[in-house]
Amino acid sequence: MKKIKSLVESHKTICIVGVLLVLLGGFVFGIGGVSGKETRAESKESEPPIITLYEEKLTVGVNADISLQTDVIKSIECDDTIRDVDVQCESDSFHLKKGEGKTKNGVPDFTLSFAKEGEYTVSIVVESSEKVTKTVAFHVNDNLISYVKGIKNLTVDLNAEKVDYLKDISYDKNFVKEVKVDSSKVDLKKEGTYTVVYTIIPVSDTEKSVQKEVDVVVKKADAKQDSSDAKDKNKDTENKESDSKTAKSNTEDKKSSTDKKSDTSVKNTSSSESSNSKKENQSNTSNTVNTNNTNQKPAENTNTSSVNTNNSSNHVHQWVKYTDTINHPEVSHVEYIEHSEVSHIEYIDHPEVSHIEYIEHPAETHEEYRVWSECFICHADITDFEWDHLEEHALKEGIAGGYADRVEYYTVVDKPAWTEEKKVIDKAAWTEEKKVVDKAAWTEEKKVVDKAAWTETVVTYKCSCGAQK
Repeated sequence: MKKIKSLVESHKTICIVGVLLVLLGGFVFGIGGVSGKETRAESKESEPPIITLYEEKLTVGVNADISLQTDVIKSIECDDTIRDVDVQCESDSFHLKKGEGKTKNGVPDFTLSFAKEGEYTVSIVVESSEKVTKTVAFHVNDNLISYVKGIKNLTVDLNAEKVDYLKDISYDKNFVKEVKVDSSKVDLKKEGTYTVVYTIIPVSDTEKSVQKEVDVVVKKADAKQDSSDAKDKNKDTENKESDSKTAKSNTEDKKSSTDKKSDTSVKNTSSSESSNSKKENQSNTSNTVNTNNTNQKPAENTNTSSVNTNNSSNHVHQWVKYTDTINHPEVSHVEYIEHSEVSHIEYIDHPEVSHIEYIEHPAETHEEYRVWSECFICHADITDFEWDHLEEHALKEGIAGGYADRVEYYTVVDKPAWTEEKKVIDKAAWTEEKKVVDKAAWTEEKKVVDKAAWTETVVTYKCSCGAQK
């Protein structure tokens, strides 16, 4: 009899322990089921890497250093581990140097450069669980402005005390000595569009300075930005209230689950899962929620409530529709078109260059002589009639005279002295080909609109607890 009583008591103890284990198992199953479901809901497949560029086409100078982090890629976002980032270009003029700096926003410390002018396409290859490739176009030239980065149109707040127009300007000091800015035409107290002139001074004294004009828009600050601080404060307060309600709800759930039987726990768990599965499909009556953000509008009758049928004290999401309008400016870039000089050839006829030389020529002469007969009495020249002459003297004077042969020398002038005028040609007549430059070579800046300005409407649903979808 004692053995039978002892056996009954032991079975009674085992039954009590079994009931407690069933209750505890149901509670754990309920929590685990909800937790597992939430985990499955939160888990999602890894997406491919997202490469965000500063610009899809860049204009740079020859041999200028281009930082992959600050000039080319803004960020690389990836849910999975990034295994490798590679930069590729099929050109011998392309050079890639890997630095020792840290990775910034998923972008490694790489430096690019191009040794020659031209158009290049560079591929950015990011490899994780998937491989993604994005291309960037480079226009490389030797213009002075190509070695300056950050010159662009600006928007500043009305009544701003001070604006640093050189804040984001950087340049290659191997080619550019200094960048100056003239903002004298900007009136910060009046809304409008003004012109600011940047002057780029070269390092070389043989080059000329280059000027670049940009537009500066002065306007009132965005009201959405002014109310962002107040919105953040309200959100912090709502999050604290939500945390307090959630902690209280969890305490009550634990107490309720312990007091109920295992079959009731299982039933409640199934009811909770059924309620959660209908969370996105139920349409409840619209509830009015106040917000400090003036740019957001509540939706009409679109709020969805998530109700836990197991415990009425759980927080019920009151979804409020917010519509934001984002005005995107146009996306554009500047292309530089090199124009060669315009010229023509002129032909100039030059006459010969000469002078006159004077040459003095002496007289041309020769010596001649003659033989003649001289009378002894009268000394006359009796050549060729000597005896007749002597006979005449004898008859008249009674004197028998005589004669003698004489030889006389004299100069005969063949050509008198004269002065010759001689023309000497220093340079013969010739035709000169002269190049006349009608218009010097110049660089044209052409604005290319890649994407026109557009307006984006973003719709989000938010609860006062801080949750959103």
